[in-house]
Amino acid sequence: MPKNFGTEKLDPYRGGMAWRALTDAQWDRIRPHLPREKRQPQGGRPRADPRRCFEGILWILWTGAPWSELPPRYGSPTTC
Repeated sequence: MPKNFGTEKLDPYRGGMAWRALTDAQWDRIRPHLPREKRQPQGGRPRADPRRCFEGILWILWTGAPWSELPPRYGSPTTC
């Protein structure tokens, strides 16, 4: 069971700000600055969704949680 890392930051009743995923407008401004996906002519595993990975990285930075506690909605900790 995941621990409640960073709850003092996430509790809006204590004056902290709750974690929020990126809006579409924010993502539209960030996406052009990330490397473009390169297609592999030999096939291979499909690439991870860059937005999910980026939000996962932000979640780790915001909460201070270890990578092993990354919620599944952001993909695998070893991928992001």
